[in-house]
Formats: sequence, structure tokens, C-alpha cells
Amino acid sequence: MSTIAYDLVQDPKVQAFVRRRFSESLRRLTDLGFGEVCIYRESGPRNSALRSFPVMAAMALRREVVSVRPGRRLSAAFPLLIRLSPPTYAYPFGLGVKYHTAFLDGSALVTANFESLLVPPAPGKLRKQSRRLPVEEAWEWHRKTVELMVHDGHDPDNHFAFEGFVRISRLEDEAAQTLSRPV
Repeated sequence: MSTIAYDLVQDPKVQAFVRRRFSESLRRLTDLGFGEVCIYRESGPRNSALRSFPVMAAMALRREVVSVRPGRRLSAAFPLLIRLSPPTYAYPFGLGVKYHTAFLDGSALVTANFESLLVPPAPGKLRKQSRRLPVEEAWEWHRKTVELMVHDGHDPDNHFAFEGFVRISRLEDEAAQTLSRPV
């Protein structure tokens, strides 16, 4: 079970701050045909700001939009964008940009334009690929992989909702927790 909570940011000042922080990534994603849907927040469990101080410091160094929420929860806010064809969510954050596509069989593809050690082994519900690439090249890599998956019989989920994005994020959170546990 994921310990990360996802919710929408309603505060216009925080929304504006997030848009300014990620303005270059937003411009590049908009140029690729993505449109902003919302500003959302990921929050850790109670007391995570205290237990994860080194993580919070690293996030601040990467210019993440971090805060401490009630219950001393470490929180970070990000813009969420979508593109209709192929149906894909995109979001920039301190390390780079991730692209998420859901499929009707419950599987998902996540592409990161930075190298990640948290890549689950195949086969599984989550297919994650990561490589240090410019935003545009990572998008092309993601798009071509979606095409291959469709050719192999995976139908993309064309129904966009924040809950759909959260579902993919939770799959990724669970894979990361499994991969980061000592054996």
C-alpha cells in the first residue's frame, strides 16, 4: 500500500508558484501538444518531514516546490498535463519529466527522461523505461513504445481523470517500495 497521498492544489498562489518554477518544462511540453490539467500535490505520511529531512533538502536543492503539511507531512507540488493522442499524462519535477500511459488491461507505461534505478523487472503491470534524454526525445521514445504496445494488443485507456493518473503513480510507488527494500 502506498504511503503517498495525492490531491489537487486549490491555492492560486501555490499554483502560480509551481507554474513559474516549471515554466521551461511547461513550454516544452506545450510545444509537444500537451495541455495543463491541474497542479497536484504528493504528500508523504505523518512525520515524513522529520524522518526524511535529507530527502527534503535534496528536493529543495533541485528547486522542487516543497512544503510541510499538517501532521508534519513532507509535500511537493507539480503541474500535470495531458495529451490525447496517444493518451498520456506528463509531469515535470526536479529530476526531469515523466510520461504515463494507462492501458485498459490495467497495465501502464512510464517513461522518464532521466536515469532511474527503480525500474521493475518485466513482465508486470508496470513497464518503466528511463534514460537521460531531452524532453522531446523522451516523448518520442514513449510514443513509439505506446505504438508497439498497441500493436501487441494493449488498448490505451482514453478516459482521463486525476484518479487514473494516481492509479499509475501508485503502481510506480509500489514498484519503487519493492525495489528499494533490502533483501
